Amino acid sequence: MLEVVKKDIDNNGKAHAFLIGNVSFSCIKDELDKLITNKYFNGKGSIFVNPDVIIVNEMEVKTICKDEINVLKSRIINRAQFSSNKVYIIINAEKLNVKSSNILLKQLEEPEDNIYAFLLTKNFSMVLPTIKSRCKNYFISSDTMNDDIYSKEYEKILLSTLNFINNVEKSKKDSFICNALDVKDRESFILSLNLLEYFYKDCLNYRNNKKMEYFVNNESDVKRVAVINNNEKILKKLLVINDIIKDMNYNLSISLSIDKLIIEFWRN
Repeated sequence: MLEVVKKDIDNNGKAHAFLIGNVSFSCIKDELDKLITNKYFNGKGSIFVNPDVIIVNEMEVKTICKDEINVLKSRIINRAQFSSNKVYIIINAEKLNVKSSNILLKQLEEPEDNIYAFLLTKNFSMVLPTIKSRCKNYFISSDTMNDDIYSKEYEKILLSTLNFINNVEKSKKDSFICNALDVKDRESFILSLNLLEYFYKDCLNYRNNKKMEYFVNNESDVKRVAVINNNEKILKKLLVINDIIKDMNYNLSISLSIDKLIIEFWRN
């Protein structure tokens, strides 16, 4: 499941913070243990007993408060015991509130050498954009996860999003009814918007001969859409998606937002 993350770390040793979306700690803890132990601690010990590994929110509480992040910061500055490296893991990073996120942000903005962060989230769309922008982002396909309720719901939203892209890219206005996203609530709609954003970012990656980051398992869909759009059109669509994500912060209705999305996509 984390093979892409591992390869990226091996190829780009400069990154200090990694945000891994669509995962639960219970599903990846063994693999994450192996990755961190081998990469940063020469294969010795385990993240669960290593004093140089700090796990935040292991009990998965509802909100990660500023006090917990302050404790994290105080522990980070202590001298490493096993090696020169220190690692911290934040479980359910979407549970960071504004105050705790702001404190963490300072740590992410000015990373010290040999300090590495792994942020895990079940809901990528709920992580603050400022946190996302300071991390290397990964979105793990749910076909590699346990077959739990979250994975099933994610698959439904992913399929709905891909169907929307397929229909809207045909540029046939008489297919209006078919274009509607099949989302049942606000959270599902925001996730779908994020998936749209990742899809068109991968279209840009493909057009610019860069490695696809998100929709590796849907490479044929990405290529098809990338070929019929130029860079300017894709960038305009990304702007539309970002505008609607911002609108959702002001409780704009889902139906109006979907209508706006379809209309603006057709214009482009």
